[in-house]
Amino acid sequence: MCHPANGPVPGDGIAAARKVEQAVWSSPWLGELLEREGVRIISGAELPALWRAT
Repeated sequence: MCHPANGPVPGDGIAAARKVEQAVWSSPWLGELLEREGVRIISGAELPALWRAT
């Protein structure tokens, strides 16, 4: 999931998947789902510190 869209994208072979992504990212339950599953969204800049910690 990295390139959501909320409208038609002519010629885009994965336009339907992009609309699903947009629905997930904009849903009111996303935060609750991530918390329940122990998932934390971070920036790529935070990855080196996490790798060093493991």
